[in-house]
Amino acid sequence: MPILVSAMQEATRHQSFGAGTRMVMEDILLDDRYLLKKDSFLMMPNNVMHFDASAWGPSVNNFDAERFLKSYSSVKIHSGAFRTFGGGANLCPGRFFAMTEIFSLLVMLALRYEVSPVSGRWITPELGMANMSSIVTPPKSSIAVTISPRKGWETGTWAFVI
Repeated sequence: MPILVSAMQEATRHQSFGAGTRMVMEDILLDDRYLLKKDSFLMMPNNVMHFDASAWGPSVNNFDAERFLKSYSSVKIHSGAFRTFGGGANLCPGRFFAMTEIFSLLVMLALRYEVSPVSGRWITPELGMANMSSIVTPPKSSIAVTISPRKGWETGTWAFVI
């Protein structure tokens, strides 16, 4: 299932727009023009790093389900470029649990149900970018879908057992 894990990571790279926040510990001048004062807060939007061509290569804006496969990517991804779950000392301790929950639900849906757009074609909705503190940015509009059991999977009980 490495391709599904890679696709999930790529989806979160495209959809997570939170911001890392750090306190400035001492006055520092960046690029000889930006003065960051001690005790100020600095917010770093993740999407700037998630769409940096120097980190992700020329296909940075394209959704590439195989991007995170070690055997596939010709671009070495810098460890600080993928910030969906934070970074450094502030890396989310629940990231593996969260991704496992998402992975489990996706596998369950993919195996048991047919999901199709009511309109007849899939669209990528615009994102609601009003709140930088949202980690996963919600879409501006809903996508109506039909969910129906796959043929042969209509009966039975499904459960997650831990």
